[in-house]
Amino acid sequence: MAKRKKVEEHEPGAPGWMVTYGDMMSLLLTFFVLLLSFATLEERKVKEAISSLKGALGVLPQSRSQQAVPDPLPPRIVKPVRNEAVEKEIKKLRRELRSQGLERQVQVGEREEGILNIRLSSSLLFRSGSAEILPSAYPVLEDVSELLREHMAHYDSDVRVEGHTDDVPISPTLAQVFPTNWELSVARSLSIMRFLTERTSLPANHFGVAGYGPHKPLRRPIDLEENRRYNRRVEIIAIPKQNVENTPEDYALTPGIMQHQPIPRDDLPEPI
Repeated sequence: MAKRKKVEEHEPGAPGWMVTYGDMMSLLLTFFVLLLSFATLEERKVKEAISSLKGALGVLPQSRSQQAVPDPLPPRIVKPVRNEAVEKEIKKLRRELRSQGLERQVQVGEREEGILNIRLSSSLLFRSGSAEILPSAYPVLEDVSELLREHMAHYDSDVRVEGHTDDVPISPTLAQVFPTNWELSVARSLSIMRFLTERTSLPANHFGVAGYGPHKPLRRPIDLEENRRYNRRVEIIAIPKQNVENTPEDYALTPGIMQHQPIPRDDLPEPI
């Protein structure tokens, strides 16, 4: 009789090469997940992918590598308590402006977060190409200072003075003083700040200035004469400290000379 062949006995489980192959596939998958996370440029996913990769390679404990990175909390705007004294000063200033026929050259608006915006036409404040305040504008600025004083007292607010010009180049006769509209816009905002802090004694450590030249216009196209008249202006913005938490970047203010993105101002009418 023919001898029966012995059946080879195998140990239970997957072959050794399959375990190695599976580990390699897992690492490749983790690697491509990491590449995808970098491609999307989302910080949260990048951190998660890096943690997962480190955990798979044994750099971090697995429990830690699986922890999700929480999303940052969005800025929280706290609505201020309405202050009767501030509202009274706003109404008082508006009445005085109407009585003088200046309500289209000076506008006052208060945003929901307590941010106060006062917009003044440059024709009211300065001669063309000059940063020296006209004496006729002193009474208006003194009235403005009283409103700012009340606002700062209630909200502990900081104040930013912004200068804006049109796109007309500086004349050759003035170029030595103001080479460009940038210098003119900053000089005008500095003049207003000095008036408010030196002549009306508002606290200087709460003030900052910004000059935007012709680059933040109210109206476009900027080369139309009518629009240029709208765009030449100074804006005084009072930003509460105590009522705005985790302040968004557009509202951020540090005393001194600076450049910041302007806050939204759709609540104000356009000046004449």
